[in-house]
Amino acid sequence: MIFIRFSIDDVSNFNILSALDCYIHNVSNSIYVSKSNYEELLLQFEETIRKQKSYFNYVCAKQSLGISYDQWLVLEQVMIKQGINQSDISKLVGKEPASISRIIQYLEKKELIVKVHNEKNKRANKIYLTHQGYDISEKISKIYADCLQKQFKGIYEREVSLIREILGRVNKNELKYSPK
Repeated sequence: MIFIRFSIDDVSNFNILSALDCYIHNVSNSIYVSKSNYEELLLQFEETIRKQKSYFNYVCAKQSLGISYDQWLVLEQVMIKQGINQSDISKLVGKEPASISRIIQYLEKKELIVKVHNEKNKRANKIYLTHQGYDISEKISKIYADCLQKQFKGIYEREVSLIREILGRVNKNELKYSPK
């Protein structure tokens, strides 16, 4: 077994194997990357997301805002594009349509958003922020930016770009399944 590790500063020679700090096995003239490193990487991503959500939820609760991380993701999309539909929100935030529907109902009850009937597509309502929704979104966007800044403290932009590039390539790999 050969262990190969590259410095993050050696960006010109960087490739996916060095980024994942993987073990390389040379078996029958083929190269295999240790499965456990891939699994560990996925677990680290899950932990990163879990920490971000937990900290964000803690800060919002401490300020009595009554908004969760997932609810913020929906509010943020409506703030970015007034009149967006539920289907587009679902795709943009990577959540199931049923989850988005529940979040939208909650945000409507809190009078942060309104749904307006779409004349062009009877099944797709347009979603807009209310004045109250806009005010709370402005406040929460600052909190969210602060949470991100704290979590990514000491991480260089080039490192983030590299991880995004690698994840983009990973996500282009086809995984066949039958969605519900």
